Amino acid sequence: MRKILAAVAVLLLGLTACGTSAADRAAQSAASAAGSTEVRSCAETLHFDKAPERVVVLSGTSVPILDALRVLDRVVARAGEKNFGPETELQKKFDAIKTLDSHEMATGAVVSTEAVLSVQADLVIGFETGVDRSQLAEAGIPLYSPDAFCPDYAVTKADWSLVDAEIEKIAAIFGVTDRVPSVLTDLHRQISDIEAANGTATASAAALYVTPGSTAFYTYGTSSMVQPIFEANGLKNAYDDETTRVFDASMEDLLKRNPDWIVLLAADATDQEVLGTFTGFSGATDLKAVVAGHVVVLPFALTDPPSPLSVRGAAELAKRLGR
Repeated sequence: MRKILAAVAVLLLGLTACGTSAADRAAQSAASAAGSTEVRSCAETLHFDKAPERVVVLSGTSVPILDALRVLDRVVARAGEKNFGPETELQKKFDAIKTLDSHEMATGAVVSTEAVLSVQADLVIGFETGVDRSQLAEAGIPLYSPDAFCPDYAVTKADWSLVDAEIEKIAAIFGVTDRVPSVLTDLHRQISDIEAANGTATASAAALYVTPGSTAFYTYGTSSMVQPIFEANGLKNAYDDETTRVFDASMEDLLKRNPDWIVLLAADATDQEVLGTFTGFSGATDLKAVVAGHVVVLPFALTDPPSPLSVRGAAELAKRLGR
C-alpha cells in the first residue's frame, strides 16, 4: 500500500496552474483541421498524422477517459495493475487487456522498449519513469503523459476544468473530438446536480489517506481533486491553506483544525479495516467528527488524477455523507 501511495505522490506531485491553455487548445484544433494533431505531453509536443490503433497503457493511466470516449478497444496491452475501486465494469475491461512483462517501482509499472515493440504499439500512455522515452521515440512510438503526471505542471487549486482538459487532449489524439461534447455535458450535469443539492460550504472536512495497519496518515491540500469534490458537496477543505497535493499529517494539527467531517481515502482495503486503523490512532477519538459519527471512507481511485472517476467520487461522497 505504501508503494501505491508513493506512486500517487510522485506521479501527481505536479498537481499544484492551469491545465491545457486556451492557446494550446487552439493550436491543437488548428492542427486537427489541417489533417494532423499536435498535443503537448509534458515538455514535448507530439504529432499524430493518424489516430493510434495499438496502444499500451501503464498502470491504468487514462483508462477511465479512454473508456468514456469509447476508444478503450484500441488498447492492445497494459503493464502493471490498477484498482478502479467500485467501477467493476471498468475493472473487468482493464483486467481483460493483455499484460506485458513489467516490474513495479515506487512510481508504478516499468516496461522495456522491447516489450512495447512486441505488440506493434503506436502509442504508449503513461508516465516518464515507466518507459525509456528516447528509445520509444527512436522506434517512432510517442509517449503521452497526462498533464497531472508532468513535473512542470503547476496547479494551486484544482477544479473540474482539469477533467475537461484531459478528456479534450485524449480525444484529439484519437480523432474523436466529436464525442467530447456529449461526454462533458453528462459530466457537467452530474456536477451541477450534486452542487445544487448541497449549496455553499457550511461544514469543514479533511481527506486523509490511511493504510490499514500503518501508524501514519496523509492529507490533501487544494491542488488535489479532493478540493472540487469537497466543494461540490458543500464542504470546506480544512487544509485549504495548503496548496501541496498530499503531505504528511499529524494528529496534533488535525485536532487543532478539528473538521466537521473526515473522509478516509484508501485502496485495496475494506471500510472496516480503514476505520479501525484510523480510530486506533492516538487522539482520534477526541475529534468531533469521530464523536459525531461523521467519518466516511471513499475509494482513492475516485479522486486523483483528474478523470470522469473524479466526478463519480463527488457523487459517491454525497451518498456516503447521507445526502
